[in-house]
Amino acid sequence: MIPKIVDNNRRVFVDLIKQIAPKYEELSIATGYWDLSGTKLIIDELKNFKKVRLLIGREPLIPRHKAYRPEPDYPDADLYFDLERMVPDPTLKQVVIELKNLIKKGILEVKVYRKAFLHAKCYIFGGYSSPEAVGVIGSSNFTQNGLTHNTELNSVESDHRIVTFQPQTKEQEVGHLYWFDLLWNDPDTEDWQGKFVELLEESPVGDVLFSPYETYIRTLYELYKDDLEEIELGKNRNSYYELLEFQKRNVQHLLKKLNKYNVAMLADSVGLGKTITAIEVIKYYTESDIGRKRVVIVCPKSLKPQWERELLRSGIPNLKPVVLQNLQAIEDEKRLDDIASVALFVIDESHNLRKTTGTRYEALLEWIKKNKKAHVLLLTATPINNELQDLTNQILLGTRGFGDSIKVTTVDSHTGLSGTKDFVRAVEDLQKKIRKQINQGVDIDYEEIKRVMGPIIRSIVVRRTRHGIEKEYGHLIIDGQARRFPKAMPEKQPYTLPDDLTEKVLSVKSNLIDLPFVYSKNPEEIADKCTILKHPLDQLDFVGNNLSKEELKTESPIYFVFQLILMLGFIPYRWRIYRTEYYGKTAEEIADLHLTGDKSRELQQQRGIYGIFRTIFLKRMESSVRAISISLNTYRKKLELFEKGLMRNKIVGMDDIEALRAALESEDEDGLLEVMEKDPDAQPLVLDEVDEKKYNLDALKRDIKHEFELIDIIQKQLQFFEENDTKLTALIELLRKIDKEKPAGDKVLVFSYFADTINYLEEKLKGKVVSEKDSAFVSTKNRQDADDYASRFSPRSKIYSFKDGETELKYLFSTDVLSEGQNLQDCGIIINYDLHWNPVRMIQRNGRINRLGSSYEQVLVYNMNPLQKLDLYLRLVKRLEGKISMINNTIGNDQSVLGEASNPIEYIENIKDLYSDEAQKRVKALEDLEKAGDFLLVEDDFILDLKKFDRDEKNSEEYKQKIYCIPKGKWALLPDGYRSANDIEVIALSNLFSDETKLIPEFIKMNTRGSNRSAMTTLEALQRIRIDKSQNERQTDRITCDKAAIRGIAQKPESYVLEEVGEQTPTGQRLELLRIMSNIHYSPEDIDIVGQAFGTKNYLDKKEIDKLVRTVVKANKENKPYQETLNSLLKRSKEIAADKVESIKPNRVENILIYVSKNT
Repeated sequence: MIPKIVDNNRRVFVDLIKQIAPKYEELSIATGYWDLSGTKLIIDELKNFKKVRLLIGREPLIPRHKAYRPEPDYPDADLYFDLERMVPDPTLKQVVIELKNLIKKGILEVKVYRKAFLHAKCYIFGGYSSPEAVGVIGSSNFTQNGLTHNTELNSVESDHRIVTFQPQTKEQEVGHLYWFDLLWNDPDTEDWQGKFVELLEESPVGDVLFSPYETYIRTLYELYKDDLEEIELGKNRNSYYELLEFQKRNVQHLLKKLNKYNVAMLADSVGLGKTITAIEVIKYYTESDIGRKRVVIVCPKSLKPQWERELLRSGIPNLKPVVLQNLQAIEDEKRLDDIASVALFVIDESHNLRKTTGTRYEALLEWIKKNKKAHVLLLTATPINNELQDLTNQILLGTRGFGDSIKVTTVDSHTGLSGTKDFVRAVEDLQKKIRKQINQGVDIDYEEIKRVMGPIIRSIVVRRTRHGIEKEYGHLIIDGQARRFPKAMPEKQPYTLPDDLTEKVLSVKSNLIDLPFVYSKNPEEIADKCTILKHPLDQLDFVGNNLSKEELKTESPIYFVFQLILMLGFIPYRWRIYRTEYYGKTAEEIADLHLTGDKSRELQQQRGIYGIFRTIFLKRMESSVRAISISLNTYRKKLELFEKGLMRNKIVGMDDIEALRAALESEDEDGLLEVMEKDPDAQPLVLDEVDEKKYNLDALKRDIKHEFELIDIIQKQLQFFEENDTKLTALIELLRKIDKEKPAGDKVLVFSYFADTINYLEEKLKGKVVSEKDSAFVSTKNRQDADDYASRFSPRSKIYSFKDGETELKYLFSTDVLSEGQNLQDCGIIINYDLHWNPVRMIQRNGRINRLGSSYEQVLVYNMNPLQKLDLYLRLVKRLEGKISMINNTIGNDQSVLGEASNPIEYIENIKDLYSDEAQKRVKALEDLEKAGDFLLVEDDFILDLKKFDRDEKNSEEYKQKIYCIPKGKWALLPDGYRSANDIEVIALSNLFSDETKLIPEFIKMNTRGSNRSAMTTLEALQRIRIDKSQNERQTDRITCDKAAIRGIAQKPESYVLEEVGEQTPTGQRLELLRIMSNIHYSPEDIDIVGQAFGTKNYLDKKEIDKLVRTVVKANKENKPYQETLNSLLKRSKEIAADKVESIKPNRVENILIYVSKNT
């Protein structure tokens, strides 16, 4: 019996279909929706029909005021959505295959009714000629729920005359089939078989796999789609400059990052117009649709005039930059916060704020914290100068000290365990590994650096390089013309020391020091092995590899001076080594003392300063005889002061430590020497009382005599150098050659690291080789005039109008005061007077003339270098800098000595190729050095792959959207050609969510059984997935692994995130602080608040708290007052508690793609 009513309660609809289907050859279905699961229930029955017609319409479920007919993308988007969320099941894939076969055989036809909404549901068994046709009309859609358990009401008509009735007049009622045919044949009904098949086979449960290239592009799109999206730039903005294409893109990316993270960094390499780009960003705040917003620009003093000019030209004349060095000006500007809060801070040359301990950093941080909603835009061409934490410290200004905004996936190389860390902790751990690698003498793992730093760079930094721009665009359109960057051509300018200079140097004798014995020692061995806490002269017996007299005769004269500089002990700066408890001990023996607190820090500082001074003296020796002579004279005065104090049984000195720390933080070697050259007649400080029990006075007094003797010997030798300064002569010859030949114009920019060298050149050249009118000399002493001189030197690039009496400069001599932020592209020639110790500085210098807008096809970079012993110079300084790094760890404290840091990228092995006789080697060396700072931007190659696909005219817009929208959860094949014994079997890419907040895309890898699961960094995953168009063929899905199990694992948040270790119970000084508070009867609530502050997620607050803790504990130990400091600590702890930010943790996962290695 065929029932009259089917409601899925008394009778289930799917059972009725199975009951009556075998009797018929034709089936016609009209439905408001369709799903694959419903079809699976009756697929066997469908295969037995000779004709099946499926008409899909749209239920009127959207609000009436929004539409009167189905959306254009219905049902495509709806089926796409549903299929995307289906759990992989081999039986579903088989249903897809069966449906495709039915369509291919002409049995199944599919159409979409688009004329209006289709609320009716109709199932018709049989055709017009069927004697027993059955029609079902009611509420059941052709879905699993509609056929099984939804509460429905369907009427079954078994009278074939009614079902097949065809009316002859308008008054007659229609039969089921006639009604269906009217819709089926309607002009607005669309044949949909092709799209239907496409949606099915390309879905996660389909039987077709996209090509490895297509899924690679889909992966890139998920990660980097922001690089394709554009923000409409305002067309009516008052802009003096027409932005270039890459600058427009930079503006777009910066605005997105500022809105997302509150902080962004523009780190374009030198010469790409960061100021112009930043001003366009500024206009989005000053010309906001909701009113003008307050913007504050903070810049170095030397760049203030340039900022003022550019702001004036760009129509923002009232915005006045604040000078970074002027803390009072910052305080004055802060008073306006009560009237109008800051919307955007722009910090130019932000690398000057890479140390969190400086007063400038603290002042800016306090200001930014006060303006809680302000965005922070950082500008620098060198985000990493010395160590990786340079970058994170700058970013922390914008995040107000919090590291949670960016998470980094890390994988332990030994255990394979994975997890996420906030970006600060990730970089701190990485920096420790790098230091360990340096100390152990093993190669630095640059791949790990890339893996850790990549996500941070991508989140915050916008960086373009010349190489990247040329690779992406080929050329730039400037003023309607195709322009390329000038080609930098490094040229060597060697100089040879006089033939008789060695003989003269060796003619200086000593009755106190065995000079031949000193000279016979290998200087690199001295740097490596003289590490005992004694004077260097007392350690030479530990140094092997003695040179013979004959070998010494062939050495460069500089070699002998170098040896004696290495013998200097710099006693006034490391007098603590003479304490009886330390004197004569090795680094290991000092470590065994387990020094803590001030003792450890003070001894470590003095050991570090010793290494730094040796390095600087060697650099100054290479720079000019005058520079090293001044340093020696100053050191002699310091030594005399120290000796006079010792005669009164006192250790005396100037209050140099804080000044030294500041100079080292800013990498101002001139500033460091200024500290050394402090007025020795000023009132000295008594640093300690001396007696024979506390100090080895005999050794101390003897070594002071040795120091005076060494200074005398070196100064006598230097007189021979200055008598015939062949380096100066070589410079003069080069200047005259340039003036005559004009290889890239006749303007020349000469750089030296040291102000004393610039002053020496001024003395020797002005009025003799260069005139008073056509030359200027700039150093820290007259840096206030730097911008005026730069404008007169490069008036066209700076659009400068000369004042009465001013003349254009032809020659400009400068320290690195002019190496940042200056546009000097009227000039085409640079001369580096010193050897290159720091490639970052060299790149900055070259960027002054090698810039967009230069009229020169190539710019020349001349590098002065001695023909003799170049390798010795470079290797020796490198070793000394490495030794400073090792000192940081031997005492057991991995904090830096005075802010100086071991630098994995500061020294490039092939830097000596800059001085090669082969031009090709010199060019490559310069290119490598310029690219060295970009080793972190490895993801740029992947982004470029995406952009090439997007811009390829052969790819239609429809095809691109198909690839960008490959369904989430789709299975994919890893590219061939990378197989190994330990090859990855499965990679899953997923988006992580916290409730509805999207966090970050993450990768995990596992085997096909779903075990051996671990996280993958983005870089590691992309390197495995990357493929070109050579693998662009789709394949039938024959994957046999348990897809449901793998997807189940890939959808668990814990598969991607391991819980981070929380704050431990207070120990050490923190525990001691809590005891002090308890002993003096602070309330339990106050003690608890301070204890909670120890666990703050804010890194900068944590440093501040720990500093206050150390101060209180030390004062308590020394019976000094500390109540005021303790109250400050409690007050700060309460502020931290009020600003507490809860960590966001993922609780939902959305699979994007699941890659497998084998299609079997």
